[in-house]
Amino acid sequence: MSFMQEYLSRCEREIADAKRDLEMLESGEMRLGERKMGTGWVDITPRAIEHAKHVISTYEAILARHQDGDNVQGDA
Repeated sequence: MSFMQEYLSRCEREIADAKRDLEMLESGEMRLGERKMGTGWVDITPRAIEHAKHVISTYEAILARHQDGDNVQGDA
C-alpha cells in the first residue's frame, strides 16, 4: 500500500471517529468541559461540535479530491 493510500485510509477512519463523536455530542450523550481557575467547570461541547464538523469536512474534501484514484501519487 502506498503512502497516499494509507493516508486516505486514515482519513476514512478519522471521519468515522469524528462522526461517532459528533453524534454523541449532539445527542447529549457526551459533554466536554474544562476547569478554569476560579470559574469551575465550563462546558465546551459547542466548540467540540464545531471542531468535529470541521474535521469531517476537511477529511471529506481530501477524499473527494482523490476519489477514483486521482492524484493518488501526490501529483496535485
